[in-house]
Amino acid sequence: MIYIVVGNEEFLIKEKAKSIILDTEIIDNLNVDRIDAEKLKFHELLSNLNTLSLFNEQKISVVENFFSNFNKKNKKDDLKKFYDQLLEIPSNSIVIFTEYPKENKRSYIADYLTPSNQIFKLIAHNEKIKFFELNKLKNFGNNNEVERWFQEKCKNSSIKIENQAIKELVSLKGNNLRSLSNEINKLHSFSKGSTITMKHVKELTNEWKEYNIFPIIDSIVNGKGRQTEKEMNAMILKGDISRQEIFYRIARQTSVFIKVAECKSLPKSQISEKVGIHGYRLQKIMDQIQYDMEYYKRNLETIKSYDMKLKSGVINEQIALDLLINDLN
Repeated sequence: MIYIVVGNEEFLIKEKAKSIILDTEIIDNLNVDRIDAEKLKFHELLSNLNTLSLFNEQKISVVENFFSNFNKKNKKDDLKKFYDQLLEIPSNSIVIFTEYPKENKRSYIADYLTPSNQIFKLIAHNEKIKFFELNKLKNFGNNNEVERWFQEKCKNSSIKIENQAIKELVSLKGNNLRSLSNEINKLHSFSKGSTITMKHVKELTNEWKEYNIFPIIDSIVNGKGRQTEKEMNAMILKGDISRQEIFYRIARQTSVFIKVAECKSLPKSQISEKVGIHGYRLQKIMDQIQYDMEYYKRNLETIKSYDMKLKSGVINEQIALDLLINDLN
């Protein structure tokens, strides 16, 4: 049997390959052969696939990135020859082709194969060949595919979790399925099999803290720290963040603002190349910059002066942070 798994969601492609292997109920994982086929010629790959497993047991070959890197100079006859010989592999062999998306460095949009791609046009329609296309899930409005996928994953893994906790995790992680999977495993382990709640999410998920501290840091950097001081102090009292970390984040964000403000008049692609920040994060910073570069440079000097006083023991963290917010306000 031959499976070809393509699409623009690498995590789901890998999960599908795992599920195919599990469904075969293969006895010995030693008979699962993983092949990095990115640079293999087709006859080399065929030779590998035709190698029989020990004791003639069932053999599974997971072939990665063969089609997406297939030599474009090959003639159609070569491609047809490959497909014809592929169908002649031993009957006890299962081949799983996984084609992962690759980032296009010009557009920052992933390049990926679909079943309708030209490279698959010559493949014969055969019951021995199955295609799967797995693309990124949507996570907006009432059509929240990520939430449904997450609920199903928890159900299949016998993980108990509140609906509100699911919504919060999806809100924080978006459609990063690998991160969601890792997070639910961590929360499940910590909860020791009990129901995962919003309390667990707030206490253990780094993004929850990030999501809540970012607006505070941005307001301080733009001279409006007094407006969010109450929320900042509440997070400090709860132990969600320390004054030292807030101080560090203010300095780091101010440095980023200086870099972007310096070239803000350039096209976005050039700004991205100069500062090394891309996509949504860059656009958000550009929208947040309210003053010129000199304003943020003066603020950075103020931050450095309080940092020196902290290190020399002249003032403590609480006083330093309070004075800094006041000076930047």
